[in-house]
Amino acid sequence: MYRALGINGNTRKERTLVFFKKCIDSGQELLISKFSKKEFIDTIEYHINNLKKLPFGRIDPKIFSKYCSNPSLYEYYHFWRNGRITYGFDSFYAYIIGEYESLCKRFNILEDYKIPYDESDNEIFNIIEKYKDEIETTKIYGFEQSHRFDAQNYFFIEKKRAKNNKNIQDTKYYLITTDQKLKKWDNEHSANQPITLLPSHWMGLLLKYYSRTDDDYKSFVSFLKLKQHDNSINEHELQAVLSGISEITEDFSRQNKAMEVLVERKFTGVIDSKNPSIIKENAKSFTKDLLEKELEETHISYKQQLESVKKLNEQEKEKLLERNKKYIDEVLAEKAKSGLQDKYGDVIREIKRITTLKRNAEERLEEVYKKKKFYIWTFPVIMSLVLFICVLIFPWDVMEKITWIVSALIIGLTYLYLAVFGKSLNPEKYFVELKEQIKKNVYREFTVDLSELNELKELENELNKKLNKA
Repeated sequence: MYRALGINGNTRKERTLVFFKKCIDSGQELLISKFSKKEFIDTIEYHINNLKKLPFGRIDPKIFSKYCSNPSLYEYYHFWRNGRITYGFDSFYAYIIGEYESLCKRFNILEDYKIPYDESDNEIFNIIEKYKDEIETTKIYGFEQSHRFDAQNYFFIEKKRAKNNKNIQDTKYYLITTDQKLKKWDNEHSANQPITLLPSHWMGLLLKYYSRTDDDYKSFVSFLKLKQHDNSINEHELQAVLSGISEITEDFSRQNKAMEVLVERKFTGVIDSKNPSIIKENAKSFTKDLLEKELEETHISYKQQLESVKKLNEQEKEKLLERNKKYIDEVLAEKAKSGLQDKYGDVIREIKRITTLKRNAEERLEEVYKKKKFYIWTFPVIMSLVLFICVLIFPWDVMEKITWIVSALIIGLTYLYLAVFGKSLNPEKYFVELKEQIKKNVYREFTVDLSELNELKELENELNKKLNKA
């Protein structure tokens, strides 16, 4: 899923989407187990929490593409953030989940929560733990929980297959993974058909058993030719380094210059520790020294130019300096005001868009709420009407029994509701909660984010004040 969403780079994304399409076109069904879904969510949250640990400023995302060993969620985040007015981590998380759901919808990918065994069974738990230990021994590196997810998925496919695993025609379930180490362990473990298959292997099978085109063959070859990077820094170290650099300067050209110098020195004196906080402070100190040196050189150059100017006529020099200063001040003031106006216009347009969505959502809310309220109240009205008709039709000795039955039924349902939900039935509170739930669903349907709207309004006020001063 990481590759399909583009978190591991656009090249892998394009090739993975081609692979998904070929699977769907050939009649295959793509499923995501509950273990894979949880691993996906946990991994996203883990990397976002890592981003939160070290404060940073605006970072040039192209630096990741240039220097990082492999595309990662850090690079994905900085490309997503670049140029945005609001870029909170909660909004980023919601964006990824939205992309995930769109991908599943596009390729009809289903989430499989039907577990063909009792997860609380101690014997099954021990088997999965045994698989986990063996996988961990094979991989050597990695997190224990990641190995456990692999073991759970492996056992899940085993149970899904049952005894239908003698040949490829009988075998209906496979675990598609890019993990070479997990594939190696599976080859040593599987007695019949392997549980795991690499995308390139599965693509080869599809091309063998189904019709293929030149594009299909090129896609297959592309899986075999994915580039392997061998740079001197990984994504975690690079994020820590850029966190330090961005606290000194958010100018992309200076960030790139600092990185070029660090790469030339092979990050000596910066990445001498595994602690991200120390790496960040080292990079921050290095960048500060580098820019101070640049400032000093600029100051020396300025002094040399000033000495040349002194040779000019003093009166002409004063006029020249005054004219230049006035021109620079005017240009800077106009540029600053123009930038504020552009940003203010973007904010106003975004507020109008969200406000329109909110108004449409509220109209939809009232429509749905009125319908549900009508349906709920219809039942007691009908019951009252039936009782009234019964009073007119039946004698009192019969109505007395009906009244007792209805009263007993109402009391019984009241106690049953109290026993099940732990609270008494309160129609007023129920309708308030019902309307709030409908509101959440409708806002989600119309993609209305009130926190983002409030942030934009605060930003509008702030920009308005700055424009009035300008």
